[in-house]
Amino acid sequence: MGLVKNKTLPTSASGEYWRVVQVNMNYDRTDCVVTLACYVDEDARNADAQPITSVQLDLGDNFHDDEYSNGEDTMKNVSLKEVYKVLKSMSQTEDNKKEDKNADLAFFADATDV
Repeated sequence: MGLVKNKTLPTSASGEYWRVVQVNMNYDRTDCVVTLACYVDEDARNADAQPITSVQLDLGDNFHDDEYSNGEDTMKNVSLKEVYKVLKSMSQTEDNKKEDKNADLAFFADATDV
């Protein structure tokens, strides 16, 4: 499970396969910080190559609800599949497509699911 979108770094290295490598839920701050790593391609990832870069995005608004105080918060039941779904959904909203608002999130708006 991952996303495909090419990114060329200032060092001229480029990669196209993005994979969620960490999901960190903080219940006190009610955030959900997701780390995505970029690999040259899916074959490189499957061969245990090191990522060429990574980005962190806060998707907490989509996973936290107002029931935190009574212990029924939705953050406790988040699957990896759901993280990818929310990432794609958030990146495609008009407000988040604005590069000056959140360039890292907007980058994934037209990424392909694999």
